[in-house]
Formats: sequence, structure tokens, C-alpha cells
Amino acid sequence: MRETDFLSCVTLVAAHYRRQKALQAAMPPQKLPAVACGREEVLALSVDEYKTHAERVAAGYEEAARFLHGQRIVMAEDVPYQIQLVALAAILTVIGYPHEQRRSRLEQWFWCGACTASYTSWHEARAARDMLEVPIWLSGGGAIPTTVSDAIFNVNRLLGVQRRHGAVYKSVSTLLRKHGAIDLATGEALSDVRHYDDPIESHHIFPVAYCKQQAIPLSQYHCLVNRTPLSRLSNQKIGGRAPSQYLRTLELQGISRQRLDAILRSHLIEPETLWNDDFDSFLTTRTQSLLKLVMQAMGKPHPPSAVSLESPASPPLTLAWVRS
Repeated sequence: MRETDFLSCVTLVAAHYRRQKALQAAMPPQKLPAVACGREEVLALSVDEYKTHAERVAAGYEEAARFLHGQRIVMAEDVPYQIQLVALAAILTVIGYPHEQRRSRLEQWFWCGACTASYTSWHEARAARDMLEVPIWLSGGGAIPTTVSDAIFNVNRLLGVQRRHGAVYKSVSTLLRKHGAIDLATGEALSDVRHYDDPIESHHIFPVAYCKQQAIPLSQYHCLVNRTPLSRLSNQKIGGRAPSQYLRTLELQGISRQRLDAILRSHLIEPETLWNDDFDSFLTTRTQSLLKLVMQAMGKPHPPSAVSLESPASPPLTLAWVRS
């Protein structure tokens, strides 16, 4: 947590209660106190307000940590956006730890914000809007929050993500751990390995060296779909060889093919695409599987595989890859 995050959270909570007090006093909408957590608002926070809310905000952060642990986020660097953590802690400060229905909605809001990079720009304004909209929604009233209703995730985003430390990659990696992803070399659940602070990193499934030899475009082999969280030992086992070769090596070292296939499926990889070194089929099937995983977390309908999804930032992409 950054030094200013706690103050930003206290500022959000104080603004929330100022607004609630004004609503109870039947103040006209145009005169209601604003909810914000920018530099100006933080500096304007009074000592009395800080003393009133600081202890409850600290408890809110503890509840936020509990919530994140349930999402398989146990390391600070795995949090997609620090400012979303500020909003999460503020929301939990005012509503308390949610029961099942509220928690389901809270999870939907969290993943909609994380997977769609909603907090990339104008992040303080986004946190303020969520503070206005999410608590009411969680309590069973109000409209669906903007972060949820405006959330769009499609094939283009999956295939366009190149940054292994970005929010979208962090989100997908966490969802894979939550899904039950298993480390290739150790056979341990990645959520357990991560919990004990072993180095879990982003690794290419079809190695870079192999992809270059096969003239696979960089935009395809370097995208999020061809990456998955694995231990450093797994990466060493993979090396720069074809998938079929490193899988056979693992098989010779005592891991049965049935077990290897189960591990691959835990990463939403169709085993035959790796055993056959079929990059095109791998990219198509895993894109669909990852898209379904993310859409489920966001509470959004999964589009049929036949459609071609478009993104305003890039040309339309289909799920049928043909290399010339």
C-alpha cells in the first residue's frame, strides 16, 4: 500500500458519510457534497474526520485483504490496481464484510474493474464514482455501477495484451490460480506455491525460440494467450524447445501423460494442441477458454465462438488463425 493510499481511503469514507448526512437532511441534489479522493480533497481532510474514520478504515483494509485472499491474491504485486484497493477498502468500511449475495456482486465489480483496465486513466474519479454507486448496489438498491455496466472484454484484448506485468495479465493469472492451475514441474497448485512466496512468473507456453524458428508472428506468440503463470523450475524444463519435446522430457522424468494432460487443462490448455505442436489450434482453443473464464468472473455472457469481436482500438480479429 502506498503512503497516500490510506489517506485517500479515509477521504473517500469521510466524503461518503458527509453525503449520507446531507441526503438524510433532504438537501437538494445540486448541493450534495461531492465524493472524491484527489490531492485537493485529501489535503482538505480535517483532523477530526481522520480521527473519526481512521480506525474503521484500517478494519476495512483488513476485510479487503480477506476478500483478496479469497480471490487468490496474496501478494501486493498481484493486485491489478492499487487505487482499486483503495476503493475496495472504502466500500468494505461502510458496508462491512459482505454475505454471499453481496460478495458475489463485489467480486463481479472487482473483476470488471481489473480485467477491463477501468482504473488505468482517471483512476481517482473512477474510485469516487465506485464509492457513490457500489455500496448502494451491494445493499440491493440503485442501478448497476458504471464499472460493471460499461465493462467490455473481448478477443482483441486477450490477443492484444503484451505486457506481462499489466493489470489484465495479473487478472487472468489470478483467475487461473483461482480456477486451480497446477505448476507443470512440481505438480503443486499455483495458489499454494504463491502463498509460500516461491517465484511464479509469466512464461511462454510455445517458447519464443521455437516460435521464431516456425516464423510465428511476434504479435501472436507474445500475447497473453501464449503466456501462463509457472514456476522458475517449470520454465527451465520448458527451455526453448517445441511443446511436444518438453512434455516428453517430463514424461520420461516420471510424470504420466494423464497427469500432464490434467495439468495442461488446469491452465485451460487443450493437451493435444501441445503434443501436436499445433500453435494455431492452441491459440484458437485457449483464447476461447480464457475468454469464458474472464467473462464468468465479470458476470457477463460469453459470446459464441463463431462471432468476430471488434475493439475500437484495433481491427476486428477472428478466432481462426491462418499463417501465410
